[in-house]
Amino acid sequence: MSEVAATVSARAVPPDPIPDRLNVGCGHDIREGWLNVDSGDWHNPDMIADITDLPMLPNRHFVEIVAQDVLEHIPRTRQVSTLIEWGRLLSPSGVLSVRVPSFHDLAKLAKHPDWQNEERQQYLVQMAYGTQAYPGDYHLCGYTPWTVTTNAREAGLIVSRAWIRDLWLFELEFRLSSEIYSLTDEEWLHHIYFSKGHRCIDAGGLAYWSGQLAEGRKRRDLEPVIVAALLTEPS
Repeated sequence: MSEVAATVSARAVPPDPIPDRLNVGCGHDIREGWLNVDSGDWHNPDMIADITDLPMLPNRHFVEIVAQDVLEHIPRTRQVSTLIEWGRLLSPSGVLSVRVPSFHDLAKLAKHPDWQNEERQQYLVQMAYGTQAYPGDYHLCGYTPWTVTTNAREAGLIVSRAWIRDLWLFELEFRLSSEIYSLTDEEWLHHIYFSKGHRCIDAGGLAYWSGQLAEGRKRRDLEPVIVAALLTEPS
């Protein structure tokens, strides 16, 4: 084994003890007290490894996993398998936080009156396809509530929170699907809006339906009412 290969192999060994928070595809976002993992050594992560396949890390170990601006760089054919792998590492009460581009919201920006100039349209293309400034900085996938929900279901996950950041990014939180009955009321409403209504919950909807739950209405009774309202209201 060459000296370089030996160094890379050594960097694929997790520390002992392993922190209970994992930052995959960390890039320059090195977090103290977390296990920061990336596929390259550019930012000196704690561990260098293929973030889609982490057999050296234990099952159900991490109470929080973060993957910010990462999943869109992974081929579409490996989206579900990657989520399965990250879900394997998640503790039963853990949360997987993911930030990815929203296909619908990028399209809205492309038509927005404030974005009808050369500078913003060039930036929009970069947002959609990556900066392409270095190898690997290419976006290979975009996301909608439908595709996120489908991929999550196939990976044994559920969306427990979803909101839009900076007009074009989904901020998503996933829980193991086996934990659906332990969702808080707020998480459950996020889940219903996103997975059944195919949109992020708005402040008014969150306040109204939270009030209904606080008054004692059962989730099983409210769900069809919420879904029917969402399907008849404009998004």
